[in-house]
Amino acid sequence: MKNKLLRGAVVLSLAGIICKVIGVLYRIPLANLLGTAGMSAYQMAFPVYTLLLVVSSAGMPAAVSRLTAARAARGDMPGARQGLRAASISLFAVGVVGGAALFALSGVLADSLMMPSAKWSFAAISPSLLFVALIAALRGYFQGLHRMTPTAVSQIVEQAAKLVFSLALAYELAPYGSDIAAAGALLGVSISELAALIIIFIMYLNESKRNKVIGKPNAGMKSTMHSLWRTA
Repeated sequence: MKNKLLRGAVVLSLAGIICKVIGVLYRIPLANLLGTAGMSAYQMAFPVYTLLLVVSSAGMPAAVSRLTAARAARGDMPGARQGLRAASISLFAVGVVGGAALFALSGVLADSLMMPSAKWSFAAISPSLLFVALIAALRGYFQGLHRMTPTAVSQIVEQAAKLVFSLALAYELAPYGSDIAAAGALLGVSISELAALIIIFIMYLNESKRNKVIGKPNAGMKSTMHSLWRTA
């Protein structure tokens, strides 16, 4: 167990370093592409997005991880899978509502912050709320099984996709104005989260095929969902 945890820590540390390097490669050309006005619109969306993200999914990865680890230790793998399903259902609902609200209120938020052009940025980043919420559930599940590679791989894919799609969209949309280019960069962020979700979900499907779970969970779905949200 010590070796497994140590390997997991090393994997996550290496992934963190790679993500930081990619982040540096991303920010410098992005600032050059968007200019001052574009970066203002880009950065205006992030505080609101981060707030909604914290409200919607903060604590859930740890809650899923804790429940998964506890049930797996008792040999209740059906219960561990049930915890992932409960978290996914809950976070899907929260992500849809949060993303739809951010999209619908993008103009109101931009006006309230006295930057009407930022409405496109709010709209472009809104799908990320759903994708990140579902990623949180899957990462928590894998971490509860002491498997850190899926988290690390999804983080690297997320950053690499952001580097490619955000810069490409910002470049292509730059002729239409800095506010539209900023929205393109943020749409690239949404695409990168979707890419990370697809990768980690594929890894989950592969894990499910290798380790088939037979039997019923020891607890009901309602009890599991209550336990998850209380912990989160």
